[in-house]
Amino acid sequence: MTTLARHLEMPILFLVLGLFAAGACSSPSPETNESATEAAPTAQANEVRLDEAATRRIGVRVEPLRRAEVSDALEVPGSIVLDEDRTARVGALVEGVVREWKARVGSRVKKGDILALLHSHEVHDAEWRFRQAYTDLGRARSQLELARSRQARAERMLELKAGSIAQVQDAEAEMNAAEAAVAAAQSAIERSEAHLSFLGLDPKMMPSGDDAHGEGEDDAHLVPVRAPDDGIIVERHASIGAVAIPSDPLFVVSDLSRLWAIGEVPEEVLAGVRLGLPVSVEVRAYPGRSFPARVTYIEHMLDPETRTAQVRCEVANSGGVLKAEMYAVLRIGSGETTSLLTIAADAVQDVDGQAIAFVETEPNVFQARPIQAGKRFEDQIEIIEGLREGEDIVVEGAFRLKSEMLKSRFSD
Repeated sequence: MTTLARHLEMPILFLVLGLFAAGACSSPSPETNESATEAAPTAQANEVRLDEAATRRIGVRVEPLRRAEVSDALEVPGSIVLDEDRTARVGALVEGVVREWKARVGSRVKKGDILALLHSHEVHDAEWRFRQAYTDLGRARSQLELARSRQARAERMLELKAGSIAQVQDAEAEMNAAEAAVAAAQSAIERSEAHLSFLGLDPKMMPSGDDAHGEGEDDAHLVPVRAPDDGIIVERHASIGAVAIPSDPLFVVSDLSRLWAIGEVPEEVLAGVRLGLPVSVEVRAYPGRSFPARVTYIEHMLDPETRTAQVRCEVANSGGVLKAEMYAVLRIGSGETTSLLTIAADAVQDVDGQAIAFVETEPNVFQARPIQAGKRFEDQIEIIEGLREGEDIVVEGAFRLKSEMLKSRFSD
């Protein structure tokens, strides 16, 4: 038996005992007992009886209990963030000093566009190795030409009986070594060109051999920071003259045509969320407008403090109206509706841990009815047991009625 039921039975028990005692003393006729029993409902602790003026003063409003079409979507708070699959944090390939910005926050860039130029000592080292490789190649080619001449002379001398086979073999060995040196120099050039290309420099623009001109700092000698993909610059860090190192991002470039909506789903309802479910995303900036999305990822760990799991959804943003860091509401589910008995959330009150609602059984007479509440849908609550469709339910002023009921109970 519930606590409310026990409270409701007590006045009736005392009333019955009183009637029994009165009957024992005066032995009234059956008609007297009958009239006393009919007066008993006025003393019931689960009712509040008011006159019409008091009902208006308290602000009681009554509506018939009806069914409502309720969506099965789960509503959770969330936010709009950048799509990390379409976001790049661009840093320097080598340590260097920022010499010039080529793009600013908000700029739309294409893949390969130069965002900044850096001066780096590594560029000069790479240039030196590049020039040295060309110098080594020239020296190796000269040695190869000389070795070929010596090998040809040794073969002629052998034909004229003026030389030996050993001299020919020595000349061939010298020529083979020269050819290997040429091949090594060519490999060194290829490595140097690859390194320069990695740094974003064009090897064709680099001085080589006699064209070398020392430590120039024109654009051909500055390391470019390039955009890895199309997008918009949403962040820019550091300033002119600052030292940039490879571990620090200088720019954040993102394709904003698609964003992520991250929702926080409580542990107790997480079982109803699965990959692929449709999602309706709403933000404060555009009331009444929703953005379609789908669940693409469910976090594998709960937040230990909030006991929620993050759910990620992809949202199309072709018009650019959604902005990162907007607060959002995510409605997760098919959106199909179900017919349920529901009442306003304010109509449900708590008495000793039991949910109740007030039913107007006759004009200005309100009965506290124990109920079993179900799911909550915004400002409505599902009624599973305790109320019937069509009954007049107090939807405003229920708290004041509860206060009146408890006050009369304690005064008794």
